[in-house]
Amino acid sequence: MNNVLIVGAGRGIGLQLLHHYSHVSTVWATYRRTIPEMPAERRFALDLGSETEMACVVQGLEFRKVSFNKVIFAGAKTPPRDDSESAAEFQSGMSADLFEQYVRVNALGPLVFFERLYMAGLIEHPSTIVFLSSIAGSIELRGQLPHNQRGGNLAYRISKSALNSGVRNVAYDLSKEGVTVVSLHPGWVRTRSGGPHADTDEVTAGAGISSLIDSIGVADSGKFLNVDGSVIPW
Repeated sequence: MNNVLIVGAGRGIGLQLLHHYSHVSTVWATYRRTIPEMPAERRFALDLGSETEMACVVQGLEFRKVSFNKVIFAGAKTPPRDDSESAAEFQSGMSADLFEQYVRVNALGPLVFFERLYMAGLIEHPSTIVFLSSIAGSIELRGQLPHNQRGGNLAYRISKSALNSGVRNVAYDLSKEGVTVVSLHPGWVRTRSGGPHADTDEVTAGAGISSLIDSIGVADSGKFLNVDGSVIPW
């Protein structure tokens, strides 16, 4: 049986992916605040900043004797829509505490939680592991994109660059284990954080992202993919 785990399925893209995979697989999910409408025995509260909650989720999954051939990390800490976090901007009084929040939730949290799932034997071989990242985390493309103006949320960019580095390293470490690990930029989506002027609505984005995820093969492991399937430079 195909078991899919979506980490961060309470709203936005994660919720759309939950809706998609519910039609073709048995879906399990974590959420932070908004509880997705699905069987209670297959959903778990999880704050990616809490290792205590990670341990509880892993124990719950072990108790249910489930393993996954697809895991999608969709949750993240994103900048406010009005981009008003001056403490995340260079030359604006940067806050180490705020930077740590972004890095912990967007990079360390997903990677540590994945390791716990893997070490508990909850990841099947073969399997596909997808971390939703952002093109904002591309170091090479900084300043080359229309929205890459000077300033902006440096903490968010750094957290996604850190996640990408982790994905690249984990993919290499698991290259002989049959576990495909990728970073994926979902595009600019009209979510609560993406805002009303983004390119794509949530439903359309969810369909495109799930289609790409379903096409990912072992040769893609360690890549940073755009939602159109092209490779983004690190």
